[in-house]
Amino acid sequence: MKPPDPNPPDANPPDPNPMPANPARPTNPPARPANPFAPTVDLIESDRGVFGDHAACLRRSLLYRVVQIHQPIEAVFLYDGWWFRQKILVDGRIVWFRISWLTIHRRAEFELPPEIDSRQRRCRMEIDFSRALFIRRFRLWIGDTLVYDEIN
Repeated sequence: MKPPDPNPPDANPPDPNPMPANPARPTNPPARPANPFAPTVDLIESDRGVFGDHAACLRRSLLYRVVQIHQPIEAVFLYDGWWFRQKILVDGRIVWFRISWLTIHRRAEFELPPEIDSRQRRCRMEIDFSRALFIRRFRLWIGDTLVYDEIN
């Protein structure tokens, strides 16, 4: 009896001209996140936190920050975005406010009153939001000095 043929005639012969794999097109595409609103880039843990030698956060919550400023002035900065009214107080004095029925203002510019700063420097606050109005980044300038930078 004859042994079985290792290559029977009906087997698929190898392709004489195989196509090379395209390195620009991966065979397994990366998995997409289940949430279409998920951030595309995750911050490295070391990139999160509060930066700046001129101020410290005393209290923070949703749409609310209290920051103790040490330089170039000594003051307490308060941002409150609750109840459709955004306001900024410096040492208990309102220096900026907006009604925010439809839009939350992400940037505020104001001058410090002479009782707080004899030079009446311009100040700027910027907020970047992530999902559900959580503050992702909160920055505060006095003049040209970045005194507080918080990244969440």
